Amino acid sequence: MAYTTEKGKLVNAKQLKPGCGDKCRLKCTLKINEQQRLVIFNNFWILGDLNRQRDFVKNAMKEVKPKYSLHNAQSKRSINAAYHLTVDGIIIRVCKKFFMHTLDIGHSFRTTACKKTTSSGIVLEDLRGMHNKKGKLLPVFVKDGVREHLNSYPTKESHYCRSS
Repeated sequence: MAYTTEKGKLVNAKQLKPGCGDKCRLKCTLKINEQQRLVIFNNFWILGDLNRQRDFVKNAMKEVKPKYSLHNAQSKRSINAAYHLTVDGIIIRVCKKFFMHTLDIGHSFRTTACKKTTSSGIVLEDLRGMHNKKGKLLPVFVKDGVREHLNSYPTKESHYCRSS
């Protein structure tokens, strides 16, 4: 569902994007048809909870160890991942592009899901908006009392002024 942010920016609705194409080495479009992709897409977005969606993405990704590695120990390259989608109880490996286009998620969503995972495999809860808003806790009459008390002190001209 499309919506407008507080700053007036229009955000388009999530929709199923086209698959990876005929040149894919995993032949994803032959394994999973458009109707099955639509079911996966709808099930993902019906979850509605960001933590459950991150858990879904993290569980669909499996770490893959390459047979050999050409980079050194100081390399910033991350660990390779294989992506899997479940169709009719069968787990099917798909490419990254097909996976991300099926769920209509971006690279940052996938990366965040990986970063928020503990060593035991549990995805940490999203903590945004969980703090108390300190300014809204005090009633107005208390704030007015504090201001009145501060204004009761005599004011004095600052001695730091250059003009005097």
